[in-house]
Amino acid sequence: MRTIVAVALLALIPRVSHGQAPDADIFLVSLSRNGGKLAVTAARNLTNRPGYDNQPNWSADGKAIFFTLAFGIPISFNSVGSVLAYYGVAGLVAGIVLSVVFQAAHCVEEAEFPMPKETGRIGQPWAIHQAETTVNFARRSRVAAWFLGGLNFQIEHHLFPRISHAHYPAISRLVEEVCRDFGVKYAQHATFWAAMASHFRWLRRMGMPTASA
Repeated sequence: MRTIVAVALLALIPRVSHGQAPDADIFLVSLSRNGGKLAVTAARNLTNRPGYDNQPNWSADGKAIFFTLAFGIPISFNSVGSVLAYYGVAGLVAGIVLSVVFQAAHCVEEAEFPMPKETGRIGQPWAIHQAETTVNFARRSRVAAWFLGGLNFQIEHHLFPRISHAHYPAISRLVEEVCRDFGVKYAQHATFWAAMASHFRWLRRMGMPTASA
């Protein structure tokens, strides 16, 4: 038996009413195999807070802390121009990297693009929607995981945003297995370049007169 931290993993089991986003909490569960199937026992809620609360929130004064660290302290030791220049370069590089990562993870052939029903809701549970509309890439690359902060494990990033990305490689194997057991699509590309090739094929298809996602 092994114990792991799980958040939205349990929501992959279709017990949540369709189209309804569940309360996102962190659970500590015990997993074991029984007759070749996964058995989940001793689930303990570690957060127990109402609403969608699985995004990190370290301080109510987040903007004040950010501007102090990004500008206030650097300007105390450097010129305003150099601080703004370096901040601009850092922001540009980070923006390009993030935009490419999100294209490789979401705008590819393997990603699903479900349309909402007449009620305006997506007709499937929240966690299944996250898994099927997202594609991982380069899961075996330690360099990619380090450089991108685990964003190449984009499915796990959506399901477990409060868990350190250092655990994503191990969690991804478990998520993939659970998806397979419950018939949920789990897509990935072996390399970053395979993801980009799929992205450009998707772009080409979207440029066709009768294109559909």
